[in-house]
Amino acid sequence: MIYIFIINYRTENIIIEAIRSIKEDYIACKIVVLDNSPENNLCKNEIFKKNDIDVIESSVNLGFSRGCNYLNEYVTSKYGSFEYFLLMNPDAKFIKKNSIKILLDELKIDKRNAVISPKIYDLSGNIWFAGGTINYKSFIINNIAKQNGLKWHTYEAEIFNGCIALFNKNIFDKLNGFDPDVFMYFDEAFLTYKIKQQGYQVLYTNKTSARHNVSSSVKGISYIKTYYMNRNRFFYFWEYSQDNLLNKIKATIKVSIKNLAPFMKRLDIKNISYFFLGFVHFLLNRKGKL
Repeated sequence: MIYIFIINYRTENIIIEAIRSIKEDYIACKIVVLDNSPENNLCKNEIFKKNDIDVIESSVNLGFSRGCNYLNEYVTSKYGSFEYFLLMNPDAKFIKKNSIKILLDELKIDKRNAVISPKIYDLSGNIWFAGGTINYKSFIINNIAKQNGLKWHTYEAEIFNGCIALFNKNIFDKLNGFDPDVFMYFDEAFLTYKIKQQGYQVLYTNKTSARHNVSSSVKGISYIKTYYMNRNRFFYFWEYSQDNLLNKIKATIKVSIKNLAPFMKRLDIKNISYFFLGFVHFLLNRKGKL
């Protein structure tokens, strides 16, 4: 039995497609949804009743990190021990059949494997995630790593992607899961660091794939993404980069100019304001929910 964790926030019109793609996979699974926006009344939707899906309505927005940890604790408490769980965005769906089984088979090959993510496309058909790289000098995480030319291949990656990730629960529990203070964005980087520090592995495979409606939960409130993405970027790289102080300062200035440029060009005052708010909160060591 594979447990599927889905964290919903303002994606009630999209989550149905994610559930359908899971059901088409023909693998024994139990879907558990944490609704961070309970005003949408997901539990009243017929598709949830027909498919025996657990919907947990949270009175407050737990975010991504704390929400995933909560689902892990909830399922363990209600259903007992289990070995693996799939974390899946409500705005994602599998393209290929048997995707979950493929991910599971690859993860099981080595007991050191902690998590695996597949190749992910955006709605336009462009590759959105393929391995990923972490550049500690420039403070940038790229979603696409250089491919080695093999058509069907699984290899150890620098980072996984929380859009779709299959976890070894035992390792996840040993590491105490995601950092709840991150709230959302850069969650994968912090957990990846812990995974690798303890001698475990992060995998990427192109043997299966999925499609992602990128940032659908923050459409109309993009400034929220701007805040968390940049605040958590600075927390992560200032803590884990081994570069010297001067180079860290240079990287901070350079990446800030790059990320502010599109907002400055269109005079997007709200995103500019939330960028600087995130930077101030980094300096003040303020973490968690905004």
